[in-house]
Amino acid sequence: LEDGGIIRNVSNTNEVSSLVNTQDMNDADFYIGGIAGEITGTIENVQNSGRVKHVGTIMEDETSIGGIAGWIRGEMRNVSNTGEIISDIRSANALSETSVEIGGILGTGKHGSKISNAYNAGNLTAYLDGGRSDISLGGIAGTLAGIVSKSSSITSAYNTGNLSGTIG
Repeated sequence: LEDGGIIRNVSNTNEVSSLVNTQDMNDADFYIGGIAGEITGTIENVQNSGRVKHVGTIMEDETSIGGIAGWIRGEMRNVSNTGEIISDIRSANALSETSVEIGGILGTGKHGSKISNAYNAGNLTAYLDGGRSDISLGGIAGTLAGIVSKSSSITSAYNTGNLSGTIG
């Protein structure tokens, strides 16, 4: 969803699964979430209890995975995740630059994104092998970035899920 879209009053109980192989592609980004992959707008009154799983071989990619949304520029209110989140990524070669951002609620939030009244009880497991790799792993958000004129924030949120990240 782009340009101020709204996702409201939604529940997911099914698995969301992504299998990729981008060995011949450069700079492909993936946004995977239990409710939405990528959104510019608002998500409110939403629950996910389904597993979110991303497996593959990638080359020079950024992957954002969240129990509710993979990537957002906007607001998330009254959201919860109890589904397990799994990422198992292999870099295509030793020169690949691979970044994985995983959060129980949100993978990546940009430019003034806000999360309020949120909880995660789902376990997060990330494995990233090969190349020049990094993992950002958080119970609520993997990465939440602001800019000078728009700060990002998390308020009234908690996590009870286990977090496990391995770079091989």
